[in-house]
Amino acid sequence: MLLDDRLAQIVPTLTPAQIQFALRFASGPERRFAPDEKLLDVGDRDMAVWLVVEGGIVASRRDGLGREGIFATGGPGQFSGEVSDLAGHASLAMVCAGPNGYTAYPFDLPHLRALLISSADIGELMMRAFILRRAALLEGDSVGSVILGEAGSPATVGLRGLLTRNSYPYSLIDAGGTEGKALVERLGVQAADLPILICPNGTVLRRPSDAEAGVGLGIVPDIKPGTTYDVIVVGAGPAGLAVAVYAASEGLPL
Repeated sequence: MLLDDRLAQIVPTLTPAQIQFALRFASGPERRFAPDEKLLDVGDRDMAVWLVVEGGIVASRRDGLGREGIFATGGPGQFSGEVSDLAGHASLAMVCAGPNGYTAYPFDLPHLRALLISSADIGELMMRAFILRRAALLEGDSVGSVILGEAGSPATVGLRGLLTRNSYPYSLIDAGGTEGKALVERLGVQAADLPILICPNGTVLRRPSDAEAGVGLGIVPDIKPGTTYDVIVVGAGPAGLAVAVYAASEGLPL
């Protein structure tokens, strides 16, 4: 598991010199958070990345059925965020202050990109952490969406393919199994409604199209008519994801 094998790279710590350099790019003053105060919830979009200078944070994952688990903790010199923050997509994690609260500085997307470009060392460290965090989320349980459907049906296979191509974590519950039958009854759905997509924020989509699923999961970009883009990435495998992340970090319209 990545969280066991590469924890130091998933939750790296900036040196005091790197912290001082990074703070030049903060998008606002320091903020103090009370113990257990929620900073970020699953499904939130366009949220700042926070650099902790005192105290600690707890990042938790949660899936569409409300199943939760602690993903990682962070302390001074460590930072929140993952790939979603660079793309403006909906968050897959919930971040709260630790039992003693914490003090941190915010970095909105333009300021974060400026930091990543200005320091090769910090940029490499943070980009690697963002990518590995998404990879670790893909490995974990209790994260992302839940698909309820017949495992071998074309519609279910198509929906799973959409999420896989977009590197979006999910779990599958077979509608014919014991757990699946109980969930079908609880949701009051019919066979014609399958597959069901239960989004991380609890939204239930019945037999969604690709576009409906993308909107529900918060992975559809806000494309403005008339905008010119520098880069188009087709495909969301490891290569496509890496290109998208690094192009976004350089501030390229993507």
